[in-house]
Amino acid sequence: MDASLVNADKICRLAAKKKSAGTIGDALKSIEIYPQLNTPCRARDISRTFITARVKVHEQAIVDLYRYFMYYLLNLIKEFMTIAPIRLLKGVAASSENQIPYLDILSHNKNELIEIMSKAVLKRFENERSTQKVLKRLLTFSGISLNETVKQEALLYLNIRHLIIHNNSKADETFIKMNNGFVKINSRNKLVINYELSSRAIQTVYTLCSEMDNKLIEKQLLNPIITASIQEENI
Repeated sequence: MDASLVNADKICRLAAKKKSAGTIGDALKSIEIYPQLNTPCRARDISRTFITARVKVHEQAIVDLYRYFMYYLLNLIKEFMTIAPIRLLKGVAASSENQIPYLDILSHNKNELIEIMSKAVLKRFENERSTQKVLKRLLTFSGISLNETVKQEALLYLNIRHLIIHNNSKADETFIKMNNGFVKINSRNKLVINYELSSRAIQTVYTLCSEMDNKLIEKQLLNPIITASIQEENI
């Protein structure tokens, strides 16, 4: 999408130079499909349109990355619930709230019950409003350790999602303290959100998840069938 926007920007700038199009939609031959592109095809308007569009694309990438990571953690909890459910519930999520009504038990099969319990555990973690705390509790339960640099960088990128949604993409004091030059911040404390940032974030979180998978396989904390499948793919 970023590459498409870069190319569209070039097409519009060429049209503006030749004065061959009245609007950005005309230049891209898409005014009938996307009437919102009824914007003057002038250098200033072109810059504003495509800079904003590219930032929004990468903001969405960061938001989606966070969502995928939480889905990954949910699936880890489901695996833990299958392998060591009593230890997980006692050690990580012990609470009188962890109750399932008889009717729900009778109305669902084992896999469905694991899904319900796993979502409840993750929701309790999420109530702490800290991805770092959620990850720490899962690492404590599993007894594995991760590369600290990769972990801290990944958590930094995952925390950007909160700033995008709740702070207009501005760095707060907590984020500034966490940042170690990984994320560029301008003079107005706005995060510089671009292709470089989103692609680095995706790669770093992927590296973190891969390391977790490998360590959990060594600890035999993944479902044996899934473990065998992952090992076969690696070979």
